[in-house]
Amino acid sequence: MTDRLPKYDSPPVVETVLSVQFAPLQHYSSAHGGWFWKNYLDKEWATVQIAPRLDDQFERFGDEMIWGRGGGFRIVTQPEPERLQIIRADNERMIQIQDTRFIYNWKKEGVRSFV
Repeated sequence: MTDRLPKYDSPPVVETVLSVQFAPLQHYSSAHGGWFWKNYLDKEWATVQIAPRLDDQFERFGDEMIWGRGGGFRIVTQPEPERLQIIRADNERMIQIQDTRFIYNWKKEGVRSFV
């Protein structure tokens, strides 16, 4: 079979993100993200920073699409866990964790760093 995809010496993609969203983890805090960092990642993952949480995203179909357009607001009754960003020393990889998401980022070498 002939490979019909183009071949690039310098691909146009500079960042790739894989994100998984799930139901909120009960009693989650940034401490859990720190525990993951120290127990499952090696010393190459040297930088950690806190970032604002990302809002959950849902696909809407049919009549639901009408209500999903435009801006919106949320009423929060208690503090929500923030997003933990764990960055590898070479600034090419980042893992982001919050109570409803796990995100893995790859950034092309030589492109502006995550930090």
